[in-house]
Amino acid sequence: KVQQFVLDQIKSGKVRSAHDCSEGGLAVALAESCIGGRVGARIELENTERVDALLFGEAPTRFVISTPAGNGAQILAAAKEQGINTWQVGTVSGQKLEITVNGRMEIDLLVDEIKQIWKNALPGLLD
Repeated sequence: KVQQFVLDQIKSGKVRSAHDCSEGGLAVALAESCIGGRVGARIELENTERVDALLFGEAPTRFVISTPAGNGAQILAAAKEQGINTWQVGTVSGQKLEITVNGRMEIDLLVDEIKQIWKNALPGLLD
């Protein structure tokens, strides 16, 4: 149901980008989206579970999507009509990925730094 919803929203042209959270969780999906879009994001989360589980948990059927200005409210309303849980967690802007959880900054990195870490991860492990 969630996957079909996201696909329908992409086909409608209301979605600028979409990324699943299956490999590395929310934080990795956001980081990879920032790398791909060459833009930062400011994310503010409220949480009652462990922060590591929130940021890196790989629960199935979760997506991060970004929309052009004005489409977010339409997508949230359409998801609610279909009984799909959605949250607006932040905005796309700047050159940094900033993630706060319960008001505490957990991730604060330049997109260029994230790209270098991502690009050099495997070679670094093989050295």
